[in-house]
Amino acid sequence: LGDDPVKAGDYGIQNLKYIMSHLNEWLGDDPDGQHRQAMYQAIGNQYYRYLKNVMYNIGGIYLTEVKEGTPGKRYEAVSKARQKASMAWVLKQFKSMDWLNNAELNAHFPLSVDGSAIVRSRVAGDIQGLIGNVILSSHVASSPYSINEFMTDLYNGTWSNLLQGKALTEGDKILQNTMVGISFRK
Repeated sequence: LGDDPVKAGDYGIQNLKYIMSHLNEWLGDDPDGQHRQAMYQAIGNQYYRYLKNVMYNIGGIYLTEVKEGTPGKRYEAVSKARQKASMAWVLKQFKSMDWLNNAELNAHFPLSVDGSAIVRSRVAGDIQGLIGNVILSSHVASSPYSINEFMTDLYNGTWSNLLQGKALTEGDKILQNTMVGISFRK
């Protein structure tokens, strides 16, 4: 709800974390764990939707149906400031989604991959796909979020812990692998 997906995402993620922390308690009468597993997967999917809603800002373009002779712009790029803030938020979330990995909860499920690995894999692919959007958006913007700025922000977000001598998280490692794997087509 609202016009700020970052703010909405922050509120939604707080709710998801609260639900995750109480899932075993609330669904105690689930002997085979199927209902808990379905809820766990739903939480991961909802978290991904929050991330995706913010990623639409990066390289985003507002489209408006404007009839001939009617004033208004048919398309307008999302502001540079909003794109940069959205990129920073997505990278922060990418690195800090280990809250999805709940060993106590996962003990009730069949052998599976942690939720953060699934969401990170999806988001990593989406980040690679943003390149074309950023290029297009920068061509229609009066003050563009250029591909150079996007790649600089991605680079800084990807390598920040390494450059600061901090221990790498799983999110850092996956993001670094994604960054190295980005290829540009001519």
